[in-house]
Amino acid sequence: MHPTMTLDQLRQTIEQWWTAEVPLASSGNVSSSQWWTLELALKQLPGPAVAEVLLDWWETAGRMSTERPTTGSADQEPATPEQAGLATALKKRRALLEAWVRSAERQAMAADTDAGDTDAGDTDAGDTDAGETAIAVAEATRGTEDVRALSNATLTRIEAAYRDLVADAPERCLLLARLAWGDEAALRCFVRLLAADPPCYEEGLRQVLTPLLRRSDLPVEVLFPELLGAMSELGLATAILDFANYLYRERGVRPHPASPRLQPLAQLLADVTQQLLRIEDAPLSAGIPVDRISQVINDSVGLISALCDFLALHGDPAVAAKLFPCLEMRHRRVQTEAAYALAALGQELGRDRLVALAAEPLVRRRVLAYAQPLGLTERIDADFQTAAAMAESELVLYLAHPQNMGLAPKNTTLLDERRLSWPGYEQPVDCFLFQFEYPFSERPYRNIGLVGPVTQTFSIDLSELASDDLYSVFAGWHVSHPEIYPLLAADFGPQQSGTVARLQRRLHDQQVESLEPELLGRCLEQWILVARGRRGSDVGWAVASETEPLWLPDDAGWANLDATSIWYFWLGRTLLQQFNPGWGT
Repeated sequence: MHPTMTLDQLRQTIEQWWTAEVPLASSGNVSSSQWWTLELALKQLPGPAVAEVLLDWWETAGRMSTERPTTGSADQEPATPEQAGLATALKKRRALLEAWVRSAERQAMAADTDAGDTDAGDTDAGDTDAGETAIAVAEATRGTEDVRALSNATLTRIEAAYRDLVADAPERCLLLARLAWGDEAALRCFVRLLAADPPCYEEGLRQVLTPLLRRSDLPVEVLFPELLGAMSELGLATAILDFANYLYRERGVRPHPASPRLQPLAQLLADVTQQLLRIEDAPLSAGIPVDRISQVINDSVGLISALCDFLALHGDPAVAAKLFPCLEMRHRRVQTEAAYALAALGQELGRDRLVALAAEPLVRRRVLAYAQPLGLTERIDADFQTAAAMAESELVLYLAHPQNMGLAPKNTTLLDERRLSWPGYEQPVDCFLFQFEYPFSERPYRNIGLVGPVTQTFSIDLSELASDDLYSVFAGWHVSHPEIYPLLAADFGPQQSGTVARLQRRLHDQQVESLEPELLGRCLEQWILVARGRRGSDVGWAVASETEPLWLPDDAGWANLDATSIWYFWLGRTLLQQFNPGWGT
């Protein structure tokens, strides 16, 4: 296999693609057959030459306003054609830079193998044969310059493009990622930019450091200790220190890359700890904007954790005094990280605190992982090491995630545990149901969570349902099959009218009146109707299927559910009955 185009053809293709009306997928990704041809060419042509082509494009067409289109809301469409055009151009520019980074990654990894080695990294969409691409790269670059090498002039141009972007531009992280795949000169430029002018696009920090994690030929001495000078922002500081800890723990780098900064980093731990203690004591008096407090706390916890890990790995007992204040915090992860570090440094107080923290579901899994290499497992109560205790910890971690409740519940209670044959699983699965509670000021919030094949909770109140019914709701939600789906009443069309009428008659035969159809569910070959209705003096949910209809009265615990969750219940109940003989009887 040979490159699909020459460098001149690549220039022309980029220009044509950039000016053309290219469709954007719903995710914002660029999609066109021309695009995939372009991306394949980027991976096949020599990296240094591709860099010159892309920088020429940047300095003519790609270098443009980095202002974000103002629409008033992230969900709104651009208000004017000019804003729409700018938004599309920014997405296309980012897509091209992302493709450039992928091409550098592919070529660098291919260069680390023999020409016939087919392992050239992950296969991207549009590149159906990674092995042939690796061979083509090796053939195209064999006997020529190092695919990682970028000339001083090229590095100067990349640096100029980087500095021309606003601090929070995502493209800054992509340019740094491209440098991270380069040779030692490129890595020095990478470190210089990161230390002197770090990006402020937090979502892109992973892109910046991932190449360093993936490289097998990483020249650590080029990166450290200079890279530690980039620890000016909390998020970036955490990422850099985590990277240094990774090099020590996983790559066997000795001494620890951050060792030359032991005392400054120990003092940094003390400073961040004191700031977090002030926030805990009086959040509004800490001098931090209210809308930033949560982010500062999260970033501080991450940095403290990385610093504690560093001090534990470095192993100098002289810095133990910097760790003791962390034990005074209410934040349990901080306590856990500090207790582990102190225990690793031979401090008995750290060992005692680590053992005691096993009682806290939020950090229990982490505590047990830390206790094993320290020889503390036997000191931890056996009740905290059971499968149910691990499941409780899993649920609390899930609830505490920012995308869920954002904090740990006050109480959790095990309601049921059993081994079930779960739809979609060949072997039985251990399942656990917990009730959890948050003591909010107006009234406590209680609900139910499942831990098993999946960890899940619902916003609707399930607390009045029996265990079998709870498992059914979760199992129905978990089903994924192209021929199993719900259709809400608002989406009913003329083609559904006959099905609805037929299923309504089945419910009328069971003395269910005043029916209000709310959902039709398709389960393989049959339809299921979910409706509100009245049966005698009772109001509730009615479900009609090809088998016996179900009546679920409100006063039996079903009042809090909506049509979709009733559909989940019916579906899960039906499937669990098939896989678990005697289910629900």
